[in-house]
Formats: sequence, C-alpha cells, structure tokens
Amino acid sequence: MKDEQEIKKELIDELILLRSQIADLKEAAKKSKQMEERLRESEELFKRIFNEIPIGISTVGADFRFIRTNKAFCTMTGYEERELTALTFRDLTHPDHVATDVENVTRVLNKEIPFYQTEKRYIRKDKAIVWGKTIVSSIFDLSGQFQHFLAMTEDITERKRMEEELRKSEIRYRRITETITDYIYTVRIRDGRAIETRHGAGCRIVTGYSEQEFRSDPHLWINMVAVEDRPAVIDQAKGALAGKKVSPLEHRIIHKRGVLRWVRNTIVLRYDPQERLHAYDGLIQDITDRKQAEAEREKLIAELQKAMSEVKKLSGFLPICASCKKIRNDEGYWQQIESYIKEHSEAEFSHGMCPDCGKKYYPEYFQKRGE
Repeated sequence: MKDEQEIKKELIDELILLRSQIADLKEAAKKSKQMEERLRESEELFKRIFNEIPIGISTVGADFRFIRTNKAFCTMTGYEERELTALTFRDLTHPDHVATDVENVTRVLNKEIPFYQTEKRYIRKDKAIVWGKTIVSSIFDLSGQFQHFLAMTEDITERKRMEEELRKSEIRYRRITETITDYIYTVRIRDGRAIETRHGAGCRIVTGYSEQEFRSDPHLWINMVAVEDRPAVIDQAKGALAGKKVSPLEHRIIHKRGVLRWVRNTIVLRYDPQERLHAYDGLIQDITDRKQAEAEREKLIAELQKAMSEVKKLSGFLPICASCKKIRNDEGYWQQIESYIKEHSEAEFSHGMCPDCGKKYYPEYFQKRGE
C-alpha cells in the first residue's frame, strides 16, 4: 500500500501536468484565435483588393458561367454582378473570338497549358464594344479537383483606339509622302570647291536612294544621271560653284529600280555676311509625269498634222484623166479614182449604176420597163 506521502506526491505531479496541459490549451486557443483573426484580416484584405483593384477579376465555372466578379469587371461590361452570374463568358465575347476562347480555356482545364493570354472584344450590356486584355488560369484544390477559372481582364479600349488612330495616321503620312515629288539638297562650298552635300529626306522617293547612300558615295549624284545628260548637269554645277546664276535644268536620271525618270534641278546660291559664296541649295522636282504628258501631246499633234496633210491632198489640185477618170498620184502613177480617195480619206465606196449609163449599156432592160 502506498503511504500518504507517495499519494500526495502523485497528486501534486498530476496537478502540475494538468496545469501544464491547461496552459498549453490556453496557448493553443490563443494562437487559434490569432490565426482566426489573421484569416479574417486576410479575407478582408482579399475582398478589398478584389473589389478595389482597377483590373477586372472574375471566377468562372466549368460550364463557363460567371461565379463572382469584381467592381472593375462590372464597370467594364456594364452589368451588375448578380446579372453576370446568369451569363457565360460566351455571352460577353465578340463572336469572332468565341471559338478561340473555348479552345484555349479547354486546354487550361485539361492542364495542357498553365494559362492563356489574349486580347479580345467584349460586348457590353448597352451593345457597345470594348477591348480587354485577359489572362485565364485554372484553380485546383489540394486533391487536384478543379474549382474554377480565374480571369483577370484589363480594359485596353483606349489603347486600341490610340493604336487605330496611329495606324490611320501612318496611312495618311504614307499617302502624303508617296505624293511628294520634290526634295532639297545643300552643297557647302569652300574656296570654290564642294566640300559636303546633304540630300533631304525626300531623295528616296524621287531617286530611290537614301540619304545614307548619298553620303556613302560622293559620286552617286552624277552617276545616276543619264549619260547623255551628264555634261549639262556638270556645267550647271560648275556654274554654281563659280558663283554664277544658273538656269533650272531638266534632265534624266536612272532611278534605283532601273527606270528612267525626268527631274528639274533649280539652284539658289547662298552667301555669307561678307558676300562670299559658301553654299547653294538645289530643288529637285520629279517632272516625269509632265514629260510623259508632253510626249503624248507631241505624238498626238504629229498624228493630227499627218492626218490634216492627207486631207489637204484631196482639197488641192488633182490631175484627172478626161477619158478614164484616173487620178495621177504623188509618185506620178495613174490610179483609179476610187482607190485614190480611199487611201487619202476615210470614205468607202459602194458601186452602182446611174439611169443614163443603164440605158446606154443595157437598153433592152430599160425598153422592157418602158423607160
């Protein structure tokens, strides 16, 4: 039998153990309460971030129906959250993007890809079109079961509008530059010699060569001139370097593409305050269209003059035989009047017989007719 002292000692030990367990429970309860508080704070923080972040956030089920959406996504689409829970993402997506969206979301669901990103058009409640940059990923629990899709959407409508305006501006600029047929070049002069030539940005449109190509090849400006026109171009340049007032010169160049172009080169001399020639500017104008029009006009005039000269032959003095009625042509040969007139005019002949000749050559026929 245990004596009183042993029993007392056991009771004290049990009491100490119990007090320790109670302390542990209190500490665990305290920690649990702290964890609950932290969890509550985390949830509050998540809710605040979810609702206040300027990027649209939504959770979507496997049936593509919205589960939860934040304020930014509602503002972007024009729907209230309760309205969105009755819709699927197909209802908000422009028809042009639906097939691609479904394909990629399915790949995310099947874990073929971790997420996918796209820029697409959304249809608002008021039927207006907005652009969104969307990243979609899938959420799974610890056991690997699918929970929902998480989509983050940034409203990029304004960016798309600016991109479209920029695209239109670039098209307008390209159209304008394509119509430019002039450019300016500058020649710096020292002691009567050219020491530097700079060609304006429009040189590529007129000549096909860039500013850099002209800088790299100091002789390009003369080498691109048609061989027959080089002496006149060189004389014009020499006159300008000598300080003489030179007249505009029209000449041909070989475009970088190998085609022949006509240009007009107008030179303006520049003097320093001491009246010394230090540079001259040249205006190069593409006059190919004008030259072609002039050539067409000259051709037309020549054709008209030729036609008029041929018409005058018929209105002038025509030697004709009094008997057979043949006409003597310019080469001195006698020619049937029909063929002569046909060659020198647009007249055509249809042969017949007048009544007088008919009576003369066919009297029997006319006697039968009683004439």
